[in-house]
Amino acid sequence: MVYIPGDHWVICDRCGFKVRRHRCRKTWDNLLVCSECWEPRHPQDFVKSIPNPQTVPDARPRPTDVFGCGTSEMVADTISTQTYAINRLWNGDFEDGDTSHWQLGHSATLAVSTSSPYKGSYCLKITENGENYPNASQTVTVLPNIKLRCTGRVKAGTCDHAYPFLYDNTNQAAIVARHMTSLSTSQWKKFEFDITVPAGCIQMNVALEQRATKDQGTYLYYDAITLETI
Repeated sequence: MVYIPGDHWVICDRCGFKVRRHRCRKTWDNLLVCSECWEPRHPQDFVKSIPNPQTVPDARPRPTDVFGCGTSEMVADTISTQTYAINRLWNGDFEDGDTSHWQLGHSATLAVSTSSPYKGSYCLKITENGENYPNASQTVTVLPNIKLRCTGRVKAGTCDHAYPFLYDNTNQAAIVARHMTSLSTSQWKKFEFDITVPAGCIQMNVALEQRATKDQGTYLYYDAITLETI
């Protein structure tokens, strides 16, 4: 083989053949190849993507499922050492603007009122209408032996005696009650009681009673009613 100064023999990095240097070129990825093996960089390597953000401003990932027996909206009971401050009552703050999910008792007249609610825009007004002890109540599904806390606020209208209580529908017995007297017409008064659901009880009533006798036309107010697992 003839020696040519400046044109030495090289081995192609792709095909492995020996060729003169003048017949070789470097590729974009720094390989030294013969003219037959050389090719330009593919145009698709230079394509720039269009930005496409995938984040959302108010993400709400699915929480871990906790299975149990709750109210009709499937609120789960505590089945571990973790507790959940979930109100088991529908429309307990009456911010739906009506008395939906609350049943009247003893011919009570139920209505929402904007008369200085404890919070929000509405509260519940219970008016006597021909029977003793008018009330509003709501039934919830529970598990025996769990611990619950019932809280709420009450304010006098023309009646200053309130009687919130919990009733065991399964065993047909009262669980706990709170007789509240001398209520103020201008100040909301808090009530709160903790209970352990009796054995065998799977349904209970949360009742909000006006402790009034019939034919007086008296009324009072309730607001911010909760029933939570503790």
